Amino acid sequence: MQLLKKCVLLLCVLALLLGAAACKKPVESPEGGDGRGAHADDVVYATENHKITVAMLSYLVYSEYHNFCNYYGGYLPLAKGEGGTALDTTKPLREQNYSVITDSVTGEKAATTWFQFFAGYARQNAEQIMVLCEAATAEGVSLDAAELQQVEDYVKEVESYAASNGMTTQAYLTKNFGADVTIEEVRAVSRYSLLATKQSQRIVERIADNVTDDTILSIYESNKADYDTGVDFLIVQFTTSYAPADAAAVAEALAVYEASQQIFRTRMDALAAATDRAAFEALLLSYFREDAAAAGKEDPDAVAAAALKDALMANYERPESETALSTWLFDSARAVGDTKTFITEASARDAESDNLKKVSSSYTACFFVQGLHRNETKTRHVGHILFMTNTFKGLTTTTGLSGEVKALAESLLAAGKTISAENMSRALLDKMMAEGAITEQTDESGATYYTVDRAKFEDYGNRFTEDGSVFYDDVTLGMMVAEFEGWLYDDSRRADEISFDGAVETPYGFHIMYYGGEGEEVWRINARADAEEALYEAWFDAAAAARPYTEASALWDFVAVS
Repeated sequence: MQLLKKCVLLLCVLALLLGAAACKKPVESPEGGDGRGAHADDVVYATENHKITVAMLSYLVYSEYHNFCNYYGGYLPLAKGEGGTALDTTKPLREQNYSVITDSVTGEKAATTWFQFFAGYARQNAEQIMVLCEAATAEGVSLDAAELQQVEDYVKEVESYAASNGMTTQAYLTKNFGADVTIEEVRAVSRYSLLATKQSQRIVERIADNVTDDTILSIYESNKADYDTGVDFLIVQFTTSYAPADAAAVAEALAVYEASQQIFRTRMDALAAATDRAAFEALLLSYFREDAAAAGKEDPDAVAAAALKDALMANYERPESETALSTWLFDSARAVGDTKTFITEASARDAESDNLKKVSSSYTACFFVQGLHRNETKTRHVGHILFMTNTFKGLTTTTGLSGEVKALAESLLAAGKTISAENMSRALLDKMMAEGAITEQTDESGATYYTVDRAKFEDYGNRFTEDGSVFYDDVTLGMMVAEFEGWLYDDSRRADEISFDGAVETPYGFHIMYYGGEGEEVWRINARADAEEALYEAWFDAAAAARPYTEASALWDFVAVS
């Protein structure tokens, strides 16, 4: 199941990174050595009101090429299809195979060139442009003055970038997109892209307004197998190892290992005999409490309660690689209340030599709580302001920083503190508090927490975060890194809460967190997305049938050859 995607046409053209593209070597050599080809202005796709020429398609193909190179970067030598070769940026695209697949029955080989690979995406974009722009024209939709100016601003960026690199605009375009492409193709394709996106957004919004709760429920009832994919179960695993630190500890370590084995075998027998969930959980609590006390934990009861909460696996879906556990969980005969133990036990004494060896044993018990069902977990909305660890690591001066971020770093140095992602996040929290953006609150139990207005958080986020987005809506478990989700899905979260006690550290850096509340249940979001996608595809097909485009397919032979 996938959420709605590609409902808004996002062509690579407007998002192209000029600097990265300009660094690439020319892919082809112009026919005859220089100048536009004889077919550059021939029309490949046409509707009543719109057209796409050979030169415009060349721009689309090479835009796909540049985006591909920019995306894979240093990993480009690894990016290739089955049986193909890595992209060589010095050779013509038509002379390199992206993939070569051998038919297992006939033995025949089917090759896809790198040109065909990029042309496939360019073809999809061109076809969407034709349908969406023609539909827009039929509905009286066009680009307004501000949108036309957006295109002109992009054109000026291209011209400016070429000049800054000591090239004429045409030389820049020839080098990166082929001699057929002039600034007029850049302008035309950019306008088409923006108009197609505008029309697509209008249709998406129109469809979304008409997807009702009844529609969502109907989608679910008609496709339960697509939504009832997870099971719930309790699972616990105890492990013990024999690995003495030195020769003097052998006897003691062996005794501890064998005693632990006996304890865990006894626990497995008791858990396997549990008649219901309450009995299984009661046993788990007693075991967790016993182990916490033995480990000297300050509050064994609290440790046991937390361990019991972690023992519940909710909405667990069948993994791609089958395991003994998944085979048991997804057996069609599985019923609520079933128990299962998985024991991997090893003797520390070698059976042949009687010598001792380092070994481990594991004891796992499961209780089946609920069969296949839809995921009714509610998503959560979150905001964050990220200070990346690598950005501030080892900084002793503010050289290289700018604006308010630089000023914040300078305040740390003035206070005798080091510059780091953690200290930057703490300094921003203190700044927000001093400026009255953060409010201290007290809940019914007398505990203190802190809140911030969403708009104010967004303002600070736009000024300081290193992420491209301040807010993420409808976050499901598994979408973000564990530390991020640990804060977000904590049961104690309150509306508009901010992590004032300290930013959350993840492998990326330090995140000042904001809790935006709960969203819809996961299954409803998925069903809504599926409904919207199906309706969009139906609209698109109808629009294409009502105002079809023509394709002069033979002209593809002249696309991206110069």
